[in-house]
Amino acid sequence: MKKQSKQQSISTMNKRLQLKEFTSNDIQLQIVQKEIGEDFPLHSHNYFELEYITKGEADMLLNGKHYLLKAGDFFLLSPNDFHSISPTDKYSIINLSFDGSLLPEYIFVALLNKVENIVVHSLDDSDKIVRCFLEKLLYEYENSFFDRENAIKNLLHYVMIYIYRKFFSDKNHASQKQNELSLIINYLSLHFKENISLTDVANTFHFNPNYFSQRFKKYLGMSFVDYVNSLKVNYAKQLLLFSDTNVVDVGFLCGFNSLSNFLRVFKKEVGMPPTEFRKEHKK
Repeated sequence: MKKQSKQQSISTMNKRLQLKEFTSNDIQLQIVQKEIGEDFPLHSHNYFELEYITKGEADMLLNGKHYLLKAGDFFLLSPNDFHSISPTDKYSIINLSFDGSLLPEYIFVALLNKVENIVVHSLDDSDKIVRCFLEKLLYEYENSFFDRENAIKNLLHYVMIYIYRKFFSDKNHASQKQNELSLIINYLSLHFKENISLTDVANTFHFNPNYFSQRFKKYLGMSFVDYVNSLKVNYAKQLLLFSDTNVVDVGFLCGFNSLSNFLRVFKKEVGMPPTEFRKEHKK
């Protein structure tokens, strides 16, 4: 196979799946039932994805952790997640993809700030309610019933409230300040590879740059630059461990404007150069 140029490699690896690529409806949602037989390499989305396994098995790598998925299992991905899937054989799924704007704000914030992967291995009948409502949602989606859009949104809300209760019921709703900060953090997680500046983000959220800088450091305990660099380095770790992308391309994929800057920041954050990190940790 002919080796890709650096620009082609970066373009391919930097691909972030967009919801608009496979749905043109006004609901900003798609649900399909299908059989999967091929591998999906490491990738991320700009949307949320709920996948329910109805038949077969697959191995999933989600944020560096392996899961064996079987019929009755389901998982929920946010725009911050990186995952790949390899079926052990053909497997069947119900796949629901949707934009975050369809979620109640408290659920949206909770999902963006989750500290654990949302993967449910169904050991009894308690989680079959998710499949039941996904099938109802699929039925509404595929037919042109009266008030179809509201029916779809209501079914989505019910499923997401069920998942919220299962994973976040012991937590209070975020305060207004936490909500605001969560939206900024989510924005950074989606755009850090674009080498955005503090001024760019401050203007986006209508803050004075100096005020924004002080407020950011107060609530996160680190400067804006250090936080963005930590996002870049964490992404670099994923690429170093779970892809064969060379170190130079990894740096550019993560948003660093030069190899020397990437090497300096990575060593500062991790304590060793990228090549050594890959050698010591990649299995």
